[in-house]
Amino acid sequence: MNLVIKMKIKPIDEIVENYDVSAGLGTWKMMQHWKKKGFSEDDAVDKALSYGIKRAIMSRNPQQIMAYFRDIASCYEALANILEKQLGITNTKI
Repeated sequence: MNLVIKMKIKPIDEIVENYDVSAGLGTWKMMQHWKKKGFSEDDAVDKALSYGIKRAIMSRNPQQIMAYFRDIASCYEALANILEKQLGITNTKI
């Protein structure tokens, strides 16, 4: 009896894009980590940006990763605005 497993392999461009985009979320997670350690928001952001910048520099296409970050920021801002209106919540910070 032969067991055959078929795997779908993602194109390299998709893998690279996913890695690049994950740098933004990783930076946010690092900021949360430093805030939980007691650092001020400004200091936590500075520490997290150091991580994010290193990840972005390692990208195959730094201009493209900047475009991803700007697109993601626009989507997050629009989503937050819609939820703010629908839920009636303002000035939310973690």
